[in-house]
Amino acid sequence: MLRLGELEFDQEARKLSGGRGSRTLTAKEAAMFAAIADGGLFVPRAALKRHVWGDAAVSDGTFNKLLHQLRAALGAVSDGAQLVSIYGSGVGLRLGAPQTSAG
Repeated sequence: MLRLGELEFDQEARKLSGGRGSRTLTAKEAAMFAAIADGGLFVPRAALKRHVWGDAAVSDGTFNKLLHQLRAALGAVSDGAQLVSIYGSGVGLRLGAPQTSAG
């Protein structure tokens, strides 16, 4: 079990849990999340592609679609955690308190 802030990730079950609930990730979503979570503040795009797809050629569109799906899964389970892209370079995981509106 991997714990990052409010997030818990069971790699074997591919289950991502947070303050808003839990969700079972696809195999590729789980591989990408594990690589990002293990990578620290920033994981280069090429390293993510290798981790998820091995040596297979992967288009930017395919990569971006998977990243979009993973962002949606993360948003479904957490208010504060988010994936942050550095255009063309890579992705990082930002953990933080849920955003609240002043009222």
